[in-house]
Amino acid sequence: MSKILSAEYLNDFISPSQACIKPIDIKRNTSNNNNIKIDKEGYYELDNDGVKKKLEPVSISLSDCLSCSGCITSAESVFIKTQSCQKINEVIIQNIGLDKNEQKILIASISPQSRASIAAAFNLSIKSTHARLAYFFTKILPFSHFIDTNFGRELALNELSNEFIRRYKAKKNGTENQLPLLTSACPGWICYAEKTHTEILPYISHVKSPQQIMGSIVKSKLEKSSGKHRQYIYYVSIMPCFDKKLEASRDEFSENGVRDVDCVITTTEVIELLKERSLDLRQIPEASHDSLFSHYIDSDIIEHPGSSSGGYLAHILSFSTRELFNIDDTNANIEHNITMNIIRNNDMREYVLKGPNDTVLRMATCYGFRNIQNLIRKLKTKKNRISQETGYDFVEVMACPSGCINGGGQLKPEIIGSSKTFTHKEWIDYVNELYDSSIKKTVNSSHISQYMKNFDKQIASKFLYTTYRSIQQDLTKKINQEW
Repeated sequence: MSKILSAEYLNDFISPSQACIKPIDIKRNTSNNNNIKIDKEGYYELDNDGVKKKLEPVSISLSDCLSCSGCITSAESVFIKTQSCQKINEVIIQNIGLDKNEQKILIASISPQSRASIAAAFNLSIKSTHARLAYFFTKILPFSHFIDTNFGRELALNELSNEFIRRYKAKKNGTENQLPLLTSACPGWICYAEKTHTEILPYISHVKSPQQIMGSIVKSKLEKSSGKHRQYIYYVSIMPCFDKKLEASRDEFSENGVRDVDCVITTTEVIELLKERSLDLRQIPEASHDSLFSHYIDSDIIEHPGSSSGGYLAHILSFSTRELFNIDDTNANIEHNITMNIIRNNDMREYVLKGPNDTVLRMATCYGFRNIQNLIRKLKTKKNRISQETGYDFVEVMACPSGCINGGGQLKPEIIGSSKTFTHKEWIDYVNELYDSSIKKTVNSSHISQYMKNFDKQIASKFLYTTYRSIQQDLTKKINQEW
């Protein structure tokens, strides 16, 4: 979630304190008259004999944070030891001192939004930025692979379209109505829904985010090719959003205690890694394209048509026109049949697909918590249930205004070494422009089908799908939201 939302526009900031613990029953010893002493060295407990014992700081695990109902999205306010540059440096140092059989295979991936933000900051092309980062991670740092997350997104988009078709047909047949289908890639939105609007959960897609799909398939592939157990494969994901750290730490995304994604760092933390080594990305050579998934994806840097938040709506709309209504889904034809309306602001847009006689599909993009609240109010009836006639079939939902390109972990509006200044909007437009400069290609379903044939249905489902849970709010801890 964007820092703008966290610190200024929403009262969701809770630093680790009494409000940020898991409540437990404590048997108190009423005969204990110990005192607490505070000095410049820290906090101490003094017993009746004057013996002094230093008190350790409270440690809050990621699982504690996810299970707590004291806040909505406080990922940025919790110090996460296992999700940082410091942890990456520790793993690298530890690896050096180990026997080869005990060493971890290090692999890093970068999201398209993070790559675009870094390209903007260094005034580089997307392709050059990726190649230089690949050199940094695989030649300067001891990573075996540096890839992007587009293959995970391909799998997510393909499965999401299949899920939408199933739900749409079920509604038409009268067997089930779980539309509109809401996207699941944004962890800030998922955390919010689980804690405050649990009646929405059946309408959220069960397809994993590209980050988590990549974690599953990367570890599966390297397990087979290297012969090492997944605990010896250390996967780092570079993301535009701090909440991705919490997503990676969900219990659903681990197997026998081993996370699918071991460490998430944000775009800004990549710059920290460079600065720690006194490196300027513009002075780093370019590495060749990684071949880890070369059999299934293009060697070029590609993006998917649609928004810079993943192109979910664009893909579902294109796929549905072809599969459900047999309408030619070429760009020119789709644009002719689609009407786009801005609802209140650019972060809430409605897309209406017209058939020969009537509207056949209505979809929307919904970015930022203001618009999410309005969407939920539209979906819910007075009895706190979901309306059967919401008007939308599909909604691309993201917690940050302007979507993922404006994530809280993205770089500030500045070209390094340049005196040119940008407003926030100008910077977002510039980063979006770089993002859109990559080759645009639709999902290659045949390549995905070929890849998924390597797994049985149960394993494939585990790679692609997740579940959600209702986290009941304690009314005494609810946060007053000011809009």
